[in-house]
Amino acid sequence: MLLAGILGVTTVGTVYGKETEQKSSSEQSIIQQYTNHRAIVQVQEGTQLSYPSCNVEALGEGYYCIEGEQEAFEKALLQLYSREDVVTIQPDYEYHFLETSAITNDSSVYKQWGLYNDGSYSYTDDEGEQIQAVEGIDINAQSAWQQFQSKDEVVVAVLDTGVDYKHEDLKRSMWKNPKEIPGNGKDDDGNGYVDDVYGWDFYNNDKSVCSYKENGRAKEQDNDNHGTHCAGIIAATANNGVGIAGVASNVNVKIMSVKVLGGVNGATTTSKLIKGIRYAVSNGADIINASWGGWVNAKEDNALKSVIQHSGVLVVAAAGNAGENNDTKACYPANYSKELDNVITVGSIDSNGAMSSFSNYGSSVDVLAPGSGIYSTIVGGYGRMSGTSMSVPFVSGIAAMLYAGRSKTYPASVKQVLSSSYRKLSGISTRKVVCPGIIDAAMAVEQRSKLSLDKKVPSITHLSSDYKGNIKVKANDEGGSGVCCILYAKGKKGKTYFRKGTRGKLVSGTTVKVKKAGLYTFYVKDCAGNETISRINITIDTQAPKIRVTKNKKKMTLYITDRNTGIETVRFSYGKKEKEYFKKGKGTFWNITKSGNRRLNNKKTYLSVYAVDRAGNEAYKIFKLK
Repeated sequence: MLLAGILGVTTVGTVYGKETEQKSSSEQSIIQQYTNHRAIVQVQEGTQLSYPSCNVEALGEGYYCIEGEQEAFEKALLQLYSREDVVTIQPDYEYHFLETSAITNDSSVYKQWGLYNDGSYSYTDDEGEQIQAVEGIDINAQSAWQQFQSKDEVVVAVLDTGVDYKHEDLKRSMWKNPKEIPGNGKDDDGNGYVDDVYGWDFYNNDKSVCSYKENGRAKEQDNDNHGTHCAGIIAATANNGVGIAGVASNVNVKIMSVKVLGGVNGATTTSKLIKGIRYAVSNGADIINASWGGWVNAKEDNALKSVIQHSGVLVVAAAGNAGENNDTKACYPANYSKELDNVITVGSIDSNGAMSSFSNYGSSVDVLAPGSGIYSTIVGGYGRMSGTSMSVPFVSGIAAMLYAGRSKTYPASVKQVLSSSYRKLSGISTRKVVCPGIIDAAMAVEQRSKLSLDKKVPSITHLSSDYKGNIKVKANDEGGSGVCCILYAKGKKGKTYFRKGTRGKLVSGTTVKVKKAGLYTFYVKDCAGNETISRINITIDTQAPKIRVTKNKKKMTLYITDRNTGIETVRFSYGKKEKEYFKKGKGTFWNITKSGNRRLNNKKTYLSVYAVDRAGNEAYKIFKLK
């Protein structure tokens, strides 16, 4: 059977903003959308979520994940829908593998036709049919290796099940956290994860990254073969006398194991994926290998889309294994490639040069790579798998060659080179895929000189505030890669505080509103990883000017003061006048800035006074003078 290394999504609800909330017919109709008793909530700046009866976890960028037992969760959910400081509410979507199959360890499948195909390779497919390869249907890896080698480190984060970091063909290619001391039980680098030497297991929330049985093989109840298989395609050590060779074995590629899928069928949720992506970015990943995806309602997973969009890394996504047209039945994050220039989507091709029958297709599928009968590493050994999940690491490996020695290139440029590096095949139609052929590693290497580089630091061109907590910010990318994200935090912060753009509040437009006065630090990262910061001191004035009249036997005096932002306008008139009278510009104008006093006509009966400070706070009073 074919192993489908692509995930589906369980329909557990839709995203609700404030407008949708008002249209909800009943509390019960809201509750029914959240069958797993988990929600992702986006809140306004300065808002902290706390529900003692539920577990609340911050995900960054103003997002929180809240979960609890049914009664407690439903009570909290309905309260959240009524809060003015809640921006959006969406389910914590559940992703899972669509199908699985046994892995074949037959020695007859040891050849890697995807790297070099001389036509002698054959294997038995899912239906028991013997498949004979066609010569030349490969990614031309050997030619790429001959042309180019590099010792520059490139980090590929495998967001998947775990990776066998002890494997004979992977142990030399594993990323190791340079600031973490193994086994001391301390969070040495202060990133929130204790002993995260090879990565982190977000499925089990521990450092394990791979589950082993006593014999060194994968556990059935938490199977890590899938992630290990992807890792081997990318980075298995070449010329070590054992096993296989990875696509990027000609460069210093390192595999960061970010386990976000787990269990028997590789289940995960939006919140786990978000945490995994943030971990990968903050720890320096250049590429994210995403051999997972989802269908129904996944387009509404705004939280996941946001973190991918602002990650600043190349996300290589699987097209899907349903044999469907993604234009009519969208698969995400694959379909984001049409919107996001840091996402490239990969479909599968077989050893005959035909598009694999299981591969999804459509205008969001950028390139094709080998995906049928792929031989690679599994936990404690080797095996064959099929699926667009296997196609993805071929492209991730070629992308690693492009990043090697070109550290200031950026995802959009790499995507452009990858999309133009393919050999056309007569049996592949442009109606099925953007690039109708098989991706070619040698062609990509030949085009390395075409990669755009951005070595210029972005600039914050405008940073100002009014006295109501509204801050206007504009940033400009100086080197062509584009602004990746703008973040901010209260207080005096350095660039390292923002952890490569994964910490802080996201600025989604040109204006943010803060609730507290004081110093704020703004951070900008471009898509090549260049960073800058700027600071601004915010004054928030919510107090109106003070108006009073004093009387004694000899005189009456009008006093107006504003010790905060200062006075913008004062108008007064004898007699009883409405506020609107002064707002139309009528009455006597009195030009003062902070404070002033004025002797009054003690022969008048009433005095009306209107004052506005620079923050727009209004004061209006009518005094009886006698």
